[in-house]
Amino acid sequence: MMNSLNYAKYIKPLKSFQLITRYCLIESPYWKSFLEHYKSLGVKLFHICVQTNEDEEDFKNKFKSSCPNFKIHRINSKIPPNKALKEFNCKLLDPNLKHTLLVDSDEFIEIYQFDKWFKKLNDSFDLKIQWSMNMLENIFEDNSKGFFGHATKPACRTELIRKIRSDHRFDLIGFRRNFKNNHLDKSFYISLIAKYKMPNSVLIHYWSRSIEDVILRTIFSRFKSFKQSDQSEFFSKIKSGELPYRLKMMAYLNIQKEYLELNYKFRSEYFDKNLENELLRSFGVTEILIDDIYKLYFEFKEKLLQNKKLPRYPSIFCTDMQKMKNYI
Repeated sequence: MMNSLNYAKYIKPLKSFQLITRYCLIESPYWKSFLEHYKSLGVKLFHICVQTNEDEEDFKNKFKSSCPNFKIHRINSKIPPNKALKEFNCKLLDPNLKHTLLVDSDEFIEIYQFDKWFKKLNDSFDLKIQWSMNMLENIFEDNSKGFFGHATKPACRTELIRKIRSDHRFDLIGFRRNFKNNHLDKSFYISLIAKYKMPNSVLIHYWSRSIEDVILRTIFSRFKSFKQSDQSEFFSKIKSGELPYRLKMMAYLNIQKEYLELNYKFRSEYFDKNLENELLRSFGVTEILIDDIYKLYFEFKEKLLQNKKLPRYPSIFCTDMQKMKNYI
């Protein structure tokens, strides 16, 4: 009997979908895994949002031949990617494709009960797909286990989309402008951890695909948030024996209890290790420095494991990732 993953590839459940995602060159070693996953599920059109000429050319050079149907959209390079994404012109969505999905390239949808999922999708205004965090320290070692994250990503009927409100929500035709995307009610965090019911779908979020992946994000990411607030201090912090915030967050997330059994396993055969090494070297990251980071990372992770007072993520004490700054 087919498991849900193989069955999904057989029936192509996303054949009525177009997909909106972002691309920057540091994603290139890992992006083919993302592409092949959504191709296998039948996605008909990929909307690729880029902020620079360099990102656009990098995508075309590396993926033009393997991405069957795509449109590149230039978004504002002078503001962070999450703000720039709001300027995406949703009038450019293909009206002939009934559904639209908004995901990043480290997010992989897994659908379990197809009939129920599609009924819910078509009956609702905006289907929220729950994050399932799958934290990898080594890209070749995915045990297909995870835990619920605090956020969701949207799937929606294309005809309802007015604009992108945030990188986690569409703004829909007919809704009030002041409609806010609040995080899940805090009481839900407790029920998720204490006694969860597997939803019809999850969005497997590879927040870290490896330590090297997180190093690249730490150095390069254009986002403005706590995890990037020490970006300019990356090399000086490592030299002084301190781990940057994003890597500390990675350690925190890696000690969470993994209570979800997932079908999907990261397709590491599509991972380009040589390209990853090339990018690391281009940013001045040597093998010796990587060894130092590994040592600091696992020492910090061990300290976290010894701290029995740390709250789980997500919980009423750590409702989202920004709250981690209080514990790391």
